[in-house]
Amino acid sequence: MKTINLSGLTKSNWLFIVMALLSINTTFSQTSKKAKAGTKESLAVVRGFFEAINSGDMKKARTYMADNHQYVGPMFSTSNPEDFFKALGEFEMEFAVETQDLIGYKNSVTHVSILKVVSPVQASIPCCEVFDIENGKIVRQRFFFDTALFPKP
Repeated sequence: MKTINLSGLTKSNWLFIVMALLSINTTFSQTSKKAKAGTKESLAVVRGFFEAINSGDMKKARTYMADNHQYVGPMFSTSNPEDFFKALGEFEMEFAVETQDLIGYKNSVTHVSILKVVSPVQASIPCCEVFDIENGKIVRQRFFFDTALFPKP
């Protein structure tokens, strides 16, 4: 380890170093606060979306989605909310989404869940969804699960 001798620094040098360190800390702190605020908002959007889905209030769920919402999943893909709800409605089953974890950073949220199919058959399917949030709305939703676990009609 190399030792640096700082005893030769003038008051002016020390002042410059302190100001530089404070500037770096302030910039990091402001960036960190913005990231935390964005993360908190993004998590709230995804939580609200699933609360609406689980209560069967698709009209409310729609309010969390951008008009250009894109959904990509193993069973179907859509490019707007209306087609998303139409495709979802074509599955003749009752289900609930049981959140296991929500992991957010800025405008991205990863939702780890269990898809509980309750009728006409029963199944518990581990899932993962990745959401992109812009202006408080879901713009992209990518859904992942093992299709072999999905119940056969």
